[in-house]
Amino acid sequence: MARPRSVAADRAITQAVMDIIDERGLAELSVDAVAARACVGKATIYRRFPTKTDLVSAVIDGLKPAPPPPRGDVPLRDYLLQFLGELARHKQSPCAADDLWPMMLTHSRDPEVFQLYFERVVRPRRAALRQVLEDAVAQGELRDDVEFDVMIQLLVGPILHQAGLRRSGVDVAPEATVEEYLDVILRGLRPDQAPRTAAAVATDVAGTEAPVRASGS
Repeated sequence: MARPRSVAADRAITQAVMDIIDERGLAELSVDAVAARACVGKATIYRRFPTKTDLVSAVIDGLKPAPPPPRGDVPLRDYLLQFLGELARHKQSPCAADDLWPMMLTHSRDPEVFQLYFERVVRPRRAALRQVLEDAVAQGELRDDVEFDVMIQLLVGPILHQAGLRRSGVDVAPEATVEEYLDVILRGLRPDQAPRTAAAVATDVAGTEAPVRASGS
């Protein structure tokens, strides 16, 4: 009968992978280094992860956030606030899979691992958010003249920025600001906030300039 896998060993290996990537770069990640850092035998690692890609893949899968639930009848603002709030809280986790991304940007040029991260973490999250935005546009809740990729960048960009600041040692409180910037973004994306035509702007400018000329005559 096979022995059950050690949960403690799994956690030690995961933390060792994160630490090595953070401190020395993905290129320095090896079974020898992980075994020494996690205080486990190399055979223990090979039984779980035959290759380095398998090792990083398992770490990503184990630490990535759960997929967001369907919106259903939840008001758009409430849903986005929950979606972004959970993303912000996940970014605060010292062992979040997203922390692999800045590490890889700094240390790695391994396209296979980049693609792995994108497919396992980034793409599903973006797809879920895009579906919510597409439905909102179809229901007339958001403007239909803004690209969905632009909407997504507007919504998640501040959280990614704050995560970068936090990683640099700057003390930020994302949950305190998510609601504020979400309201600002939604004001710009509402259907009644569509950009005005050049003719309309010119008419307003002419209307404001006329009294000035009259008062100076």
